Formats: sequence, C-alpha cells, structure tokens
Amino acid sequence: MLSRPLMLKRTLKVVEIHSETGDWNLTRETVFSRDVFQSTKVATVKADFGEIKRRLVTLSPEAFELFSRATADTAKYINLIAIFTVYPSFRGFMSDSVYHRVQMGNRELVKMHYHQYIEELKYSHEELRYKRDVTIEKSAQFVFQILRETGIVEGERVIPPLLPYEVAGLPELNDPGIKRALLQ
Repeated sequence: MLSRPLMLKRTLKVVEIHSETGDWNLTRETVFSRDVFQSTKVATVKADFGEIKRRLVTLSPEAFELFSRATADTAKYINLIAIFTVYPSFRGFMSDSVYHRVQMGNRELVKMHYHQYIEELKYSHEELRYKRDVTIEKSAQFVFQILRETGIVEGERVIPPLLPYEVAGLPELNDPGIKRALLQ
C-alpha cells in the first residue's frame, strides 16, 4: 500500500499518458522509456506503476476522464475513491467507524481508532486474525497519511470534505459505502 507525497503527481502523469495512448501496455512502456517518475530504481518504478494502474482501472470512464483534466483538489478526491475501491478495509473504516463518529459529533481520530476497528473485524473476517501487528500498524500509517494528504484529517481532527461538484456527480458515489467513506 504505497502512499508518498509524490504518488498523486505520479498518478496524474500516468493518467495523462494513458489518456493519450488508451493502452496500458503503451502507457507502461512510455513511463519507463521517458523516465516519467524520475527514479533511478527500476523496482520503484515497477511497484509505483503497478499500484497506480491497480487503482486507476477501478475508476469509471467518467471518473477517469475527469481525472485527466482535474485540478489538484479534484484529483485528490478521485484518487481517494480509487484507493477506497482497492482497499476495502480502508473504505470500511471510513464508512463504518469514522462516518458514524462524525455523525455523532465526535471528530477526534487517532490511529488507535483504526486498530480498534481492525480488532473488531477480526471476529467476522478470519483472514484478519492472522495479520501481524506490524502489518496492521503499516496499514494504519498508510490510512492516516492518505487522510492527512487529502485534508480529511488535520492533527487529530476530522474535517469532512466539501467535494467539488464534478466529483459529487461521479457514478462511484452511487455506492453508499464510498459516499459514506467520503463522509457525505
């Protein structure tokens, strides 16, 4: 689960190239041949491209098209929608735990809340019972980094986003889980 400050910029570059080529193989070839990510490590480029593609293929054509011409603010929410689709435990945490906390007027959010959510899930999802604490901690770090980068969390406070009009009309928001995950 990658997320670094450069990831959104790299995602936007991949969206731009794929919008031009319309072909994932050609997009991949272009990313590598033009050194689009400006990285000396081939493994990093492979991993980042794979993660970006994994997220982008989940988007509707409307969302992808909007992503290709989006402002940075709009792009971060479309990227977040794709992340919610790829990582259902993150979406569940936001749509179940955080959404209900915010609805009740409690806007405090710390990593412990994510850990508690995962512990509760372990009772109904056997595969989570075998996750090591270090893996869960890395997941928590990923979740909170994404929430900080999108502005949904500042310090320990949740700030429900005011979605751009174009994002609010995307077909992905017909899914109540995604809509709640975006705290809408």
